[in-house]
Amino acid sequence: MEHGGISWTYNLKNLTNIDIAYNYGISGSTIQHMENNQGFIDRYNYMDKNADYIIIWGGVNDFMWTDTPIEEFKKSYDDLIKLTMLKYPNAKILAITPMKFEYKESLNNMYAKKWDEKNIKNGCTLEDYRNAEIEVLNKYNITVLDLYNDETVTIENEDWTLNYFNSDIDKLHPNTKGNLFVLAPKIAKMLNNL
Repeated sequence: MEHGGISWTYNLKNLTNIDIAYNYGISGSTIQHMENNQGFIDRYNYMDKNADYIIIWGGVNDFMWTDTPIEEFKKSYDDLIKLTMLKYPNAKILAITPMKFEYKESLNNMYAKKWDEKNIKNGCTLEDYRNAEIEVLNKYNITVLDLYNDETVTIENEDWTLNYFNSDIDKLHPNTKGNLFVLAPKIAKMLNNL
């Protein structure tokens, strides 16, 4: 189970020619190094070395929880992409940008609670993080599913907001229905076209 329900990875086998889909996601992890070695940049080493497809989807936790300058985030993202390409020279890589979100629960060390707010520590918006990712991905010619600009999976879409989350507090983590029947098909379509 994921934050909001069963993960979208569960349905990838049904929608693609992928036999096994591993989910290496860890709740709350960032792209950047973390003290507990749970950042994306720390974890890529532990992934299956024989993977044919790699999906990199992160950035919102960096925006919500860290005060890192955007250039430092971009360098970490660039390092992650380079290291992934080196480890998996024959794999097909898909990157996904963060979705617009709203997280109403007030937590002490949260620096941003909504996609269009500025991070109170570094003055950046989620769009700044998305743009940093796109700049890096374009540099390496990586295929992108830009959920930040997707008109379906956005809190600006009333149907998405009303039907695909488990609570009014968390409009960041979709429920099982949102994961399996909206996100998984979008991601599978991109993978099938790689």
